[in-house]
Amino acid sequence: MAGDAPRGPFKELMKDTGPNPGLDLGSCVIVGIVLGWACDRYLPWTHPWGFLALFFLGIAAGFWQLFRNGRS
Repeated sequence: MAGDAPRGPFKELMKDTGPNPGLDLGSCVIVGIVLGWACDRYLPWTHPWGFLALFFLGIAAGFWQLFRNGRS
């Protein structure tokens, strides 16, 4: 069934894989870039500070996610 947990060697592989740090950091930065671009596009008085602020906030969020995943 689709809702069952994986069995056999696939289960062991997934247990050892853990979170993907590149995906965590990359996705946070991309979300920050997109939100910053949208902020500057639709709120013109924020140009370029909206993009820069949300870009660096995305980087900080990515490193915070790496830190959280590294501790667990």
